[in-house]
Amino acid sequence: GRSPSVLITLGTQESPGYIKFLGGLFPFHDYLETKQACTSCWKLGHRADACPTPTTGRCPNCGEIHSHPARVKGVRTEYDCTPRCLICNGQHYTGSRDCKQRYRAIHEPKTPVKKPTPKEEDFVALTPQADKTKATTDQTRNYSQALRKQGGAKKPTEQNALQKEIEDFRKAMREERTVLEKTWREEKEALQHEILDLRRQLQRATGAPRRQDPRRASVSSDTLMPPPPTPQVEQESMQVEERTTRKRGQRTESECTDASAVTDSEGPKARRVESSPASNTLLESLAKAVHDMQESTTKSITAFQSTLTAFDERLHKIEEYIGLLQQSFKNQMNPKPATQ
Repeated sequence: GRSPSVLITLGTQESPGYIKFLGGLFPFHDYLETKQACTSCWKLGHRADACPTPTTGRCPNCGEIHSHPARVKGVRTEYDCTPRCLICNGQHYTGSRDCKQRYRAIHEPKTPVKKPTPKEEDFVALTPQADKTKATTDQTRNYSQALRKQGGAKKPTEQNALQKEIEDFRKAMREERTVLEKTWREEKEALQHEILDLRRQLQRATGAPRRQDPRRASVSSDTLMPPPPTPQVEQESMQVEERTTRKRGQRTESECTDASAVTDSEGPKARRVESSPASNTLLESLAKAVHDMQESTTKSITAFQSTLTAFDERLHKIEEYIGLLQQSFKNQMNPKPATQ
């Protein structure tokens, strides 16, 4: 360590006054071990830097729980409260040099007592009455031990049987909960599939186009975007556009006439399709079916959640009852001694 001192254990209880080491004489003094006291949890046996519960909120100066300044390494902390020592309960800081009980007491080994040599007159001859009394005492002790062994073997058997019944009941409750959750998931998936089928039929009946994912559209437009053209390519493209514009100018009148004719011919059909009573009836029935399916799904989910909640409450009450049974069984096995 960092200490310049060395701890040496001598093989004698007599102090020689010095120690010979490497051709020199070194004086020594008795080693006194300091008591370890923690100013964080306010307990003995360890230091504050090795405390398992450092956040107790106790003041390092007095040991009470109140607001106190935080420690800063290398700076002495000033406290407003009265100091109190954890070791001797004196009015000084714990571990201070003023504490007279901060060192552990030195336990010197006691000299073994020499047993006296037995003599002939110390032995007493055993009479038949003494033998009979001794045999009766041994017999009584053995009988009580036998009764104690039988009772000790019987109680753990009953406890194990009760514990097994409790584990079996908990296992059955877990299996029942798993079956309920599985049934609920299957019903939910079936209802979701039915809702999707009805929505698809509704889309087919209305003829509405499918929604396109905007992320896919942006990705496809980015991937198909051509590179920027060079100046020569730009000039050639401008010439091609002028030629196509001249050709389109000559066809404008005929194309407009044809388009108007086609529009006039197709307009009544579209209006007839939109105003068809059969399609309106189908749309209304599909919309009503989707609405009813969603309501039934919501009701079934709510009912199943209430069932699970009731099941959890029932299981909690059963576990509390089991805990009370275990406590009463322990009290029966270990009865408290009657006070006189």
